[in-house]
Amino acid sequence: MVRIEGGVYRFGRSQTEEKRLKVKIAEMAIQEVQLRIKALSEDMRRTEELHRLRLVRTAAAASRQTTFEWSSENP
Repeated sequence: MVRIEGGVYRFGRSQTEEKRLKVKIAEMAIQEVQLRIKALSEDMRRTEELHRLRLVRTAAAASRQTTFEWSSENP
């Protein structure tokens, strides 16, 4: 129940508790979104790192292949 005393809204105990719970739920939802963003950022970082490693391996393999082919052609 809401009462007005001197221009100030006064909420009953159950309404105040309900508002606190809604605020708590909103805070938890925000925290969950922040955790998801953090997890996605970590996934992206790991994906980029794996991509770089694969590029290095591919470049190294191509370099070895080219060196092998060049040395085979010019004994």
